[in-house]
Amino acid sequence: MKTIEVVSHCYARDLPHYAQFLAYQLSGYILRPPKKCQVIPTICYTVGDPATVQVLDWFQNNHPLKINRIELPPNRLWRRSIGRNIAAATSSASLVWFADVDYVIHGDCLDTLIEMNWPAGASMVFPKEVLIHKDHSIGDCYAGGEFCELKWIRVDDFQFKTYRKAIGGVQIVDGWFARENGYLPNSRKYQSSVTKPFADFKDDVAYRKMCSNLGTIKSVDLPGIYRLRHSTTSYQ
Repeated sequence: MKTIEVVSHCYARDLPHYAQFLAYQLSGYILRPPKKCQVIPTICYTVGDPATVQVLDWFQNNHPLKINRIELPPNRLWRRSIGRNIAAATSSASLVWFADVDYVIHGDCLDTLIEMNWPAGASMVFPKEVLIHKDHSIGDCYAGGEFCELKWIRVDDFQFKTYRKAIGGVQIVDGWFARENGYLPNSRKYQSSVTKPFADFKDDVAYRKMCSNLGTIKSVDLPGIYRLRHSTTSYQ
């Protein structure tokens, strides 16, 4: 069976709602699993983040979901391109999706993606539309409750949003492309550690530019993608 690896970062030591969002993301694969492919969640994290570790341990111990963990020290975790490059170079998946922890991706999306005819000459694809929380306050309500439980989104809380470019949470590439090109592996800047959490997200802009130099970037129709909004971020 073909596989899709979805790569996310989670750092919830200071802002526990990221661990809540991780629980929503992992729950989506269990409550709405794909039928035509296998999903491999890859989570980049640090052991000094007990909330994230608790979520990962609970899902691995209580559900038949194979989670690939990439453990990094905080200053390397905080640069997304480092974990993404490790995942890309070591992936055996048919497709690799560089995501963020505030995305919930249902099985109908993954099934559509795996059966899609890859656009000729495309180095990357991304969804034309996603469903996003109607406002930040609704998203903030998703940050409460227990970490270690299956979590289900309320579809009525979301509205459609058009994406005009492949922002950092929706960058999807073919598996061979990921293995061959990594994620900015030769960039001294984007493979260097940082001193504060996710100080910027310009690495995904640089990766998008790299991909555009190697092919075209195409938008595609993919159902079942939900983005969780939140007022407080790690980089404020």
